[in-house]
Amino acid sequence: MSNDEFAAQIDFLIEIDKLKRVLRQTPLSDDSRRENSAEHSWHLAVMAMLLADHAPQPVDLPRVMELVLVHDIVEIDAGDTFCYDEAGYLDKAAREQAAAERIFGILPDAQADRCMALWREFEAGESAEAQFATALDRLQPMLLNWRSGGGSWRNHDVREAQVQARQSPIRDALPVAWPMVQETIAEAMALGLIRPDEELLPDGIDPQAYLNSDPGFMPYYDRYQPDLERIRQIEALQPRADLLIFSEAWCGDCRRNVPRWTRLVEELPQWRNRVLPREAPHSTRYQIVRIPTFVLLDPDSGAEMGRIVENPQQSLEADSLAILQRYHGLTGRNA
Repeated sequence: MSNDEFAAQIDFLIEIDKLKRVLRQTPLSDDSRRENSAEHSWHLAVMAMLLADHAPQPVDLPRVMELVLVHDIVEIDAGDTFCYDEAGYLDKAAREQAAAERIFGILPDAQADRCMALWREFEAGESAEAQFATALDRLQPMLLNWRSGGGSWRNHDVREAQVQARQSPIRDALPVAWPMVQETIAEAMALGLIRPDEELLPDGIDPQAYLNSDPGFMPYYDRYQPDLERIRQIEALQPRADLLIFSEAWCGDCRRNVPRWTRLVEELPQWRNRVLPREAPHSTRYQIVRIPTFVLLDPDSGAEMGRIVENPQQSLEADSLAILQRYHGLTGRNA
Protein backbone atom coordinates (compact mmCIF):
# COMPACT_ATOMS: atom_id res chain seq x y z
CA MET A 1 0.00 0.00 0.00
CA SER A 2 1.34 3.40 -0.97
CA ASN A 3 1.69 6.39 1.31
CA ASP A 4 -1.04 8.12 -0.74
CA GLU A 5 -3.48 5.29 -0.02
CA PHE A 6 -2.68 5.39 3.69
CA ALA A 7 -3.20 9.16 3.71
CA ALA A 8 -6.58 8.71 2.00
CA GLN A 9 -7.63 6.19 4.66
CA ILE A 10 -6.67 8.60 7.44
CA ASP A 11 -8.61 11.39 5.70
CA PHE A 12 -11.67 9.14 5.58
CA LEU A 13 -11.36 8.19 9.25
CA ILE A 14 -11.22 11.86 10.20
CA GLU A 15 -14.17 12.64 7.91
CA ILE A 16 -16.47 10.04 9.47
CA ASP A 17 -15.92 11.61 12.89
CA LYS A 18 -18.55 14.07 11.65
CA LEU A 19 -21.18 11.35 12.04
CA LYS A 20 -21.05 12.06 15.77
CA ARG A 21 -22.57 15.48 15.03
CA VAL A 22 -25.63 14.11 13.24
CA LEU A 23 -28.52 14.01 15.68
CA ARG A 24 -31.33 11.50 15.28
CA GLN A 25 -34.92 11.94 16.48
CA THR A 26 -34.54 9.04 18.90
CA PRO A 27 -33.51 9.93 22.46
CA LEU A 28 -31.16 8.03 24.70
CA SER A 29 -32.93 5.56 26.96
CA ASP A 30 -32.80 8.03 29.88
CA ASP A 31 -34.31 10.78 27.67
CA SER A 32 -31.41 13.08 28.57
CA ARG A 33 -30.64 13.98 24.93
CA ARG A 34 -30.98 12.76 21.37
CA GLU A 35 -28.61 10.05 20.21
CA ASN A 36 -26.31 10.69 17.28
CA SER A 37 -25.90 8.53 14.21
CA ALA A 38 -22.47 7.23 15.23
CA GLU A 39 -23.91 5.99 18.54
CA HIS A 40 -26.77 4.38 16.65
CA SER A 41 -24.39 2.52 14.32
CA TRP A 42 -22.25 1.33 17.23
CA HIS A 43 -25.35 0.11 19.05
CA LEU A 44 -26.44 -1.88 15.99
CA ALA A 45 -23.01 -3.50 15.70
CA VAL A 46 -23.22 -4.70 19.30
CA MET A 47 -26.78 -5.94 18.71
CA ALA A 48 -25.57 -7.89 15.67
CA MET A 49 -22.78 -9.49 17.69
CA LEU A 50 -25.19 -10.60 20.43
CA LEU A 51 -28.31 -11.49 18.43
CA ALA A 52 -26.94 -13.12 15.27
CA ASP A 53 -27.76 -16.60 16.59
CA HIS A 54 -31.45 -15.60 16.55
CA ALA A 55 -31.49 -14.98 12.79
CA PRO A 56 -33.88 -17.49 11.18
CA GLN A 57 -31.19 -18.47 8.68
CA PRO A 58 -27.41 -18.35 9.12
CA VAL A 59 -25.91 -14.92 8.49
CA ASP A 60 -22.34 -13.81 7.97
CA LEU A 61 -21.84 -11.87 11.22
CA PRO A 62 -18.79 -9.84 10.08
CA ARG A 63 -20.73 -8.74 7.02
CA VAL A 64 -23.76 -7.74 9.11
CA MET A 65 -21.48 -5.65 11.31
CA GLU A 66 -19.94 -4.02 8.24
CA LEU A 67 -23.42 -3.20 6.91
CA VAL A 68 -24.60 -1.52 10.09
CA LEU A 69 -21.35 0.40 10.57
CA VAL A 70 -21.44 1.77 7.03
CA HIS A 71 -25.18 2.26 6.42
CA ASP A 72 -25.59 5.74 7.94
CA ILE A 73 -22.24 7.32 7.00
CA VAL A 74 -24.05 9.12 4.18
CA GLU A 75 -25.88 11.16 6.84
CA ILE A 76 -22.73 13.27 7.27
CA ASP A 77 -23.85 15.10 4.12
CA ALA A 78 -27.48 14.04 3.73
CA GLY A 79 -28.54 14.40 7.35
CA ASP A 80 -30.81 12.02 9.25
CA THR A 81 -34.20 11.77 7.56
CA PHE A 82 -36.84 10.97 10.18
CA CYS A 83 -38.50 7.70 9.23
CA TYR A 84 -42.02 9.20 9.36
CA ASP A 85 -41.14 12.43 7.52
CA GLU A 86 -43.05 12.15 4.25
CA ALA A 87 -41.62 15.32 2.73
CA GLY A 88 -38.07 14.42 3.74
CA TYR A 89 -38.19 11.22 1.71
CA LEU A 90 -38.95 13.00 -1.56
CA ASP A 91 -35.27 13.72 -2.24
CA LYS A 92 -33.66 11.38 0.28
CA ALA A 93 -32.39 8.88 -2.29
CA ALA A 94 -30.70 11.57 -4.37
CA ARG A 95 -29.16 13.26 -1.32
CA GLU A 96 -27.77 10.01 0.01
CA GLN A 97 -26.42 8.84 -3.34
CA ALA A 98 -24.47 12.08 -3.73
CA ALA A 99 -23.22 11.76 -0.16
CA ALA A 100 -22.09 8.17 -0.70
CA GLU A 101 -20.14 9.11 -3.81
CA ARG A 102 -18.35 11.98 -2.08
CA ILE A 103 -17.60 10.36 1.27
CA PHE A 104 -16.66 6.87 0.12
CA GLY A 105 -14.75 8.50 -2.73
CA ILE A 106 -12.21 9.74 -0.20
CA LEU A 107 -10.93 6.17 0.19
CA PRO A 108 -8.60 4.30 -2.15
CA ASP A 109 -10.59 2.91 -5.07
CA ALA A 110 -10.94 -0.69 -3.87
CA GLN A 111 -12.13 0.31 -0.40
CA ALA A 112 -14.39 3.01 -1.84
CA ASP A 113 -16.04 0.39 -4.05
CA ARG A 114 -16.42 -1.98 -1.09
CA CYS A 115 -18.07 0.64 1.12
CA MET A 116 -20.37 1.69 -1.71
CA ALA A 117 -21.35 -1.95 -2.26
CA LEU A 118 -22.09 -2.42 1.44
CA TRP A 119 -24.22 0.72 1.54
CA ARG A 120 -26.17 -0.36 -1.54
CA GLU A 121 -26.64 -3.87 -0.16
CA PHE A 122 -28.17 -2.46 3.03
CA GLU A 123 -30.44 -0.12 1.06
CA ALA A 124 -31.60 -2.91 -1.26
CA GLY A 125 -32.48 -5.13 1.70
CA GLU A 126 -32.37 -8.33 -0.34
CA SER A 127 -29.56 -10.41 1.20
CA ALA A 128 -30.11 -12.32 4.44
CA GLU A 129 -27.49 -10.13 6.08
CA ALA A 130 -29.17 -6.91 4.93
CA GLN A 131 -32.58 -8.11 6.11
CA PHE A 132 -31.18 -9.00 9.52
CA ALA A 133 -29.37 -5.65 9.70
CA THR A 134 -32.61 -3.86 8.79
CA ALA A 135 -34.46 -5.69 11.56
CA LEU A 136 -31.85 -4.46 14.05
CA ASP A 137 -32.12 -0.95 12.60
CA ARG A 138 -35.88 -1.00 13.30
CA LEU A 139 -35.66 -2.62 16.73
CA GLN A 140 -33.01 -0.32 18.24
CA PRO A 141 -34.94 2.98 18.07
CA MET A 142 -38.08 1.21 19.21
CA LEU A 143 -36.32 0.07 22.38
CA LEU A 144 -35.05 3.60 23.03
CA ASN A 145 -38.44 5.19 22.37
CA TRP A 146 -40.08 2.76 24.78
CA ARG A 147 -37.51 3.13 27.55
CA SER A 148 -37.43 6.92 27.25
CA GLY A 149 -41.16 7.36 27.68
CA GLY A 150 -42.23 7.70 24.08
CA GLY A 151 -39.34 9.52 22.44
CA SER A 152 -39.95 10.29 18.78
CA TRP A 153 -43.36 8.58 18.86
CA ARG A 154 -44.60 11.08 21.40
CA ASN A 155 -42.79 14.07 19.95
CA HIS A 156 -44.07 13.53 16.42
CA ASP A 157 -47.60 12.24 17.05
CA VAL A 158 -46.81 8.87 15.46
CA ARG A 159 -49.68 6.46 14.86
CA GLU A 160 -49.98 2.72 15.29
CA ALA A 161 -50.15 1.89 11.57
CA GLN A 162 -46.91 3.77 11.00
CA VAL A 163 -45.14 1.90 13.80
CA GLN A 164 -46.50 -1.48 12.69
CA ALA A 165 -45.33 -0.90 9.14
CA ARG A 166 -41.95 0.38 10.28
CA GLN A 167 -41.33 -2.65 12.48
CA SER A 168 -42.60 -5.23 9.98
CA PRO A 169 -39.13 -6.41 8.80
CA ILE A 170 -38.54 -7.77 12.30
CA ARG A 171 -41.27 -10.39 11.87
CA ASP A 172 -39.28 -12.45 9.38
CA ALA A 173 -35.68 -11.37 9.96
CA LEU A 174 -35.68 -11.50 13.79
CA PRO A 175 -38.84 -13.47 14.67
CA VAL A 176 -37.82 -14.06 18.28
CA ALA A 177 -38.36 -10.33 18.87
CA TRP A 178 -41.76 -10.07 17.19
CA PRO A 179 -43.91 -10.91 20.26
CA MET A 180 -41.99 -8.30 22.25
CA VAL A 181 -42.55 -5.75 19.47
CA GLN A 182 -46.30 -6.33 19.55
CA GLU A 183 -46.43 -6.16 23.35
CA THR A 184 -44.43 -2.93 23.31
CA ILE A 185 -46.73 -1.32 20.75
CA ALA A 186 -49.80 -2.35 22.73
CA GLU A 187 -48.39 -1.00 25.99
CA ALA A 188 -47.24 2.23 24.31
CA MET A 189 -50.72 2.75 22.91
CA ALA A 190 -52.30 2.10 26.30
CA LEU A 191 -50.08 4.83 27.74
CA GLY A 192 -50.87 7.24 24.92
CA LEU A 193 -47.30 7.21 23.55
CA ILE A 194 -48.50 5.94 20.17
CA ARG A 195 -51.77 7.20 18.75
CA PRO A 196 -54.42 4.90 17.30
CA ASP A 197 -54.54 5.39 13.57
CA GLU A 198 -57.82 6.77 12.29
CA GLU A 199 -56.63 6.13 8.74
CA LEU A 200 -56.12 2.42 9.35
CA LEU A 201 -58.28 0.47 6.94
CA PRO A 202 -60.11 -2.61 8.24
CA ASP A 203 -57.72 -5.52 8.66
CA GLY A 204 -54.84 -3.65 7.08
CA ILE A 205 -52.60 -0.63 6.81
CA ASP A 206 -53.26 2.48 4.75
CA PRO A 207 -50.98 2.20 1.68
CA GLN A 208 -49.56 5.70 2.02
CA ALA A 209 -48.64 5.07 5.66
CA TYR A 210 -47.04 1.81 4.54
CA LEU A 211 -44.94 3.58 1.91
CA ASN A 212 -43.89 6.28 4.34
CA SER A 213 -42.61 3.62 6.73
CA ASP A 214 -39.61 2.69 4.59
CA PRO A 215 -37.32 4.83 2.41
CA GLY A 216 -36.87 2.03 -0.08
CA PHE A 217 -40.43 2.43 -1.35
CA MET A 218 -40.48 6.08 -2.33
CA PRO A 219 -38.17 6.15 -5.39
CA TYR A 220 -40.40 3.60 -7.12
CA TYR A 221 -43.50 5.63 -6.23
CA ASP A 222 -41.98 8.91 -7.42
CA ARG A 223 -40.75 7.54 -10.75
CA TYR A 224 -43.85 5.58 -11.75
CA GLN A 225 -45.95 6.99 -14.61
CA PRO A 226 -49.38 5.30 -14.63
CA ASP A 227 -50.90 4.21 -17.95
CA LEU A 228 -53.81 6.66 -17.88
CA GLU A 229 -55.49 5.26 -21.00
CA ARG A 230 -55.80 1.80 -19.48
CA ILE A 231 -56.76 3.27 -16.10
CA ARG A 232 -59.73 5.03 -17.74
CA GLN A 233 -60.76 1.66 -19.23
CA ILE A 234 -60.44 0.05 -15.80
CA GLU A 235 -62.53 2.77 -14.19
CA ALA A 236 -65.26 2.47 -16.82
CA LEU A 237 -65.42 -1.28 -16.32
CA GLN A 238 -65.05 -1.36 -12.52
CA PRO A 239 -65.58 2.06 -10.88
CA ARG A 240 -65.35 0.53 -7.40
CA ALA A 241 -63.14 -2.29 -6.14
CA ASP A 242 -61.40 -3.52 -3.03
CA LEU A 243 -57.76 -4.52 -3.20
CA LEU A 244 -55.79 -6.62 -0.71
CA ILE A 245 -52.03 -6.16 -1.02
CA PHE A 246 -49.99 -8.83 0.74
CA SER A 247 -46.51 -7.42 1.21
CA GLU A 248 -43.39 -7.36 3.37
CA ALA A 249 -40.93 -4.47 3.41
CA TRP A 250 -37.89 -6.74 2.99
CA CYS A 251 -39.17 -8.20 -0.29
CA GLY A 252 -37.57 -6.74 -3.42
CA ASP A 253 -40.62 -7.27 -5.64
CA CYS A 254 -42.78 -5.65 -2.93
CA ARG A 255 -40.49 -2.63 -2.80
CA ARG A 256 -40.87 -2.18 -6.55
CA ASN A 257 -44.51 -3.03 -7.16
CA VAL A 258 -46.42 -1.90 -4.05
CA PRO A 259 -45.38 1.76 -4.54
CA ARG A 260 -46.27 1.54 -8.23
CA TRP A 261 -49.68 0.08 -7.43
CA THR A 262 -50.29 2.77 -4.82
CA ARG A 263 -49.51 5.43 -7.40
CA LEU A 264 -51.79 3.72 -9.93
CA VAL A 265 -54.77 3.51 -7.57
CA GLU A 266 -54.51 7.22 -6.79
CA GLU A 267 -56.08 7.57 -10.25
CA LEU A 268 -59.00 5.35 -9.14
CA PRO A 269 -60.54 7.30 -6.24
CA GLN A 270 -63.26 4.75 -5.46
CA TRP A 271 -60.88 1.82 -5.17
CA ARG A 272 -60.01 0.87 -1.60
CA ASN A 273 -56.63 -0.58 -0.65
CA ARG A 274 -55.48 -2.61 2.32
CA VAL A 275 -51.86 -3.63 2.87
CA LEU A 276 -51.46 -6.79 4.91
CA PRO A 277 -48.43 -8.80 6.03
CA ARG A 278 -47.95 -12.21 4.50
CA GLU A 279 -48.91 -13.89 7.79
CA ALA A 280 -52.13 -11.92 8.28
CA PRO A 281 -55.26 -14.00 9.00
CA HIS A 282 -56.54 -13.32 5.48
CA SER A 283 -53.47 -14.93 3.92
CA THR A 284 -54.81 -18.42 4.69
CA ARG A 285 -58.20 -17.61 3.24
CA TYR A 286 -56.64 -16.31 0.04
CA GLN A 287 -53.89 -18.96 -0.05
CA ILE A 288 -51.04 -16.47 -0.20
CA VAL A 289 -47.71 -18.17 -0.95
CA ARG A 290 -45.61 -15.57 -2.77
CA ILE A 291 -45.42 -11.83 -2.30
CA PRO A 292 -46.41 -9.32 -3.30
CA THR A 293 -49.85 -10.64 -4.15
CA PHE A 294 -52.51 -8.17 -5.28
CA VAL A 295 -56.02 -9.61 -4.81
CA LEU A 296 -58.84 -7.72 -6.58
CA LEU A 297 -62.23 -8.09 -4.90
CA ASP A 298 -65.75 -7.22 -6.01
CA PRO A 299 -66.83 -4.63 -3.39
CA ASP A 300 -70.47 -5.74 -3.52
CA SER A 301 -70.13 -9.53 -3.31
CA GLY A 302 -66.62 -9.86 -1.86
CA ALA A 303 -65.79 -12.32 -4.64
CA GLU A 304 -62.25 -12.46 -5.90
CA MET A 305 -62.04 -11.06 -9.43
CA GLY A 306 -58.43 -12.09 -9.91
CA ARG A 307 -54.90 -11.52 -8.68
CA ILE A 308 -51.41 -10.45 -9.70
CA VAL A 309 -48.58 -12.40 -8.05
CA GLU A 310 -45.08 -10.95 -7.63
CA ASN A 311 -44.69 -9.21 -11.01
CA PRO A 312 -47.24 -8.39 -13.72
CA GLN A 313 -47.01 -10.24 -17.03
CA GLN A 314 -47.35 -7.00 -19.00
CA SER A 315 -47.96 -4.10 -16.63
CA LEU A 316 -50.07 -3.53 -13.54
CA GLU A 317 -52.62 -1.63 -15.62
CA ALA A 318 -52.74 -4.14 -18.49
CA ASP A 319 -52.96 -7.16 -16.18
CA SER A 320 -55.66 -5.52 -14.04
CA LEU A 321 -57.71 -4.65 -17.10
CA ALA A 322 -57.40 -8.24 -18.37
CA ILE A 323 -58.54 -9.56 -14.97
CA LEU A 324 -61.63 -7.32 -15.03
CA GLN A 325 -62.45 -8.20 -18.63
CA ARG A 326 -62.38 -11.90 -17.76
CA TYR A 327 -64.45 -11.32 -14.62
CA HIS A 328 -67.11 -9.44 -16.58
CA GLY A 329 -67.06 -11.93 -19.46
CA LEU A 330 -65.57 -9.47 -21.91
CA THR A 331 -62.50 -11.44 -22.97
CA GLY A 332 -62.00 -11.07 -26.70
CA ARG A 333 -64.43 -8.16 -26.93
CA ASN A 334 -64.01 -4.42 -26.58
CA ALA A 335 -64.40 -3.48 -22.93
